[in-house]
Amino acid sequence: STCFNDLKAATNMVIHEMAVFQSDRAYEAGELIKRGNLTRIETETPPANALSNWPPGVVTASRYIESGQTLLDSDVEQSEYVVISATNIIRGQVITEEMIERRLQPRKQMGAQTLSMLEEAIGLEATRTIRAGTAINISDLTAADLVRKGENVTLTVIRGALTISVDTIAMEDGKMGEQVELTNAESGKVIRGIVTGRHKARGISP
Repeated sequence: STCFNDLKAATNMVIHEMAVFQSDRAYEAGELIKRGNLTRIETETPPANALSNWPPGVVTASRYIESGQTLLDSDVEQSEYVVISATNIIRGQVITEEMIERRLQPRKQMGAQTLSMLEEAIGLEATRTIRAGTAINISDLTAADLVRKGENVTLTVIRGALTISVDTIAMEDGKMGEQVELTNAESGKVIRGIVTGRHKARGISP
């Protein structure tokens, strides 16, 4: 009976001993928290809902955390980097690198269509007006007319080792990789080119 009581007491001690995480500094809501910047301590009196298992992936503070605070489950959340509009983007604008940025956002706030890489948005056209600070979804963008009728287009023509740039005017709209009719700004001759970027096309080899 004594042995049983001793075992029961020892078991109770093990059950009540819990490893928790303490912050080494203060964190603002939304700030990235790295596991290596926390102290792990064993305690027999952990607070209710104390965080005992560190979540996988990118973790941020869900609210302000004081230095030396024992973290609760509700103090942290798993987050992902998403593409955010850095400025107001008007419907019909072609997205450039200066218009967007990557920012951490709680995973629970993300939609299935939210973009995570800048490259997924650059060169596409906004289908609606997007306010600054808004997460960008696939449905907010469409393939852009990188060349538009009436606009100036630089046509690059390669002849062997020689590369020539010709100033032209677009006769029609064109997306990346599409063929468009262009008018030579000097001679007035109509030529065809393949769209390679905003206001850019390359000549078609004869």
